[in-house]
Amino acid sequence: MTPRRCVLAWLAALAAPSFAQPGKRLEDVIEALLAAELPRVIGPAARYTSKVEGAFPDGSQIERVALVGERVARPGNPVLDRFEATLRQVEIDTLRRRVDAIGDAQVEVRLRAGDVAGFLRSQGWVDGAAVGFTGRDGIVVSGRPMMNGYVAPGLGAAEFRGRLLPQGSQLRLAVDAVRIAGFEATEIARAVLEGTINPIVDAQAYAVPARIDDAAVSEGNVMVVRASGSRVVPVAPK
Repeated sequence: MTPRRCVLAWLAALAAPSFAQPGKRLEDVIEALLAAELPRVIGPAARYTSKVEGAFPDGSQIERVALVGERVARPGNPVLDRFEATLRQVEIDTLRRRVDAIGDAQVEVRLRAGDVAGFLRSQGWVDGAAVGFTGRDGIVVSGRPMMNGYVAPGLGAAEFRGRLLPQGSQLRLAVDAVRIAGFEATEIARAVLEGTINPIVDAQAYAVPARIDDAAVSEGNVMVVRASGSRVVPVAPK
């Protein structure tokens, strides 16, 4: 089961009338259960908060679910400085305990350059990686290339420049130029680099049924990534 399916399956289960508790709003019960489950199905974080509004008494629909995570550290992904997702008009099949449709999904992620550098180092791709964002969607990475977790022999310091571009549910790095030991690398080297480190972010890895619309540099060397989905029909969990 993919992370996206997992979270939607949990949301459907948590909204079931069987979870209702005497004297408590169904929304409050769902929020408490989400707080316990989000670190497992999305990833560890410094803090999660959730807000559930308009849960139908029979559990067939939730008008709005808002999720916020701070310093989300999902294994194999860059740490997200902040993650916000809002799902509206969540329709639930209470008999099968699955989400049938989501009227609208809006997501915003804040990605710090230092966290991208840490990701490249932790994945064994660039030793001593340093990252900076430039212009609207540009990125500059410097360090020593690594192969299988080791510094590539015979290669000096490298720098590559590119752009962070949306592609479906993913934020991908398009490499424009690579310089190794002061020399321009070939197109093949750029293609290999792109194939190795992409995607930088995948919305589906964070249980969000949305398409990335935009990525733009904000102040403080932060990239703000926005995604959305309209009338999303999730894949039924297996």
